[in-house]
Amino acid sequence: MVFMSERELKRLKAAAYHEAGHAVVGWGLKLQVRPSHVTIVREDGSLGHVEHSRTRARRENMVCLTPHGQSVRDSEAISLFAGRLAQAKFLGHMPRGGHESDYHQIAELCYYEDHEMQRLWCSLRYLEAQGQVNRWWPEVEAVAAALLEKKTLKLEEFISVFSGALAAAISSS
Repeated sequence: MVFMSERELKRLKAAAYHEAGHAVVGWGLKLQVRPSHVTIVREDGSLGHVEHSRTRARRENMVCLTPHGQSVRDSEAISLFAGRLAQAKFLGHMPRGGHESDYHQIAELCYYEDHEMQRLWCSLRYLEAQGQVNRWWPEVEAVAAALLEKKTLKLEEFISVFSGALAAAISSS
């Protein structure tokens, strides 16, 4: 058994909620991308990540100014914001740092020349992400708990945890 300080354990739990927020909200929004896995294993300086099966080049080709492309772009930004928001809901406050990669990806999705339009687009996606995190909170908690137990969830495991939490939420309401 590995000893972990209280601070390290809290950081690991926060990372689990962060990654669960990305994965669950993305799945809930029915993004065309399925996560091949979700992990809280450290890699390249990050505390975890959601690995998608679609390449960045393919994403850039899909994210265009067609109605479908705009919808995909909006959903991806919402999913990216959802990680930090789920982490904040777990912690009870907005975390400092750990979201730079997410914000960099959001900036790539937001390519309005007008800075006011950029700010408005980002603000709306952020508010939508808050609503999605609240909507899918039981599923976020279930996926975070599974991540803390297993460290990495493959697609099939993620679907099983997500579906189980969804079924439990439906039966309790």
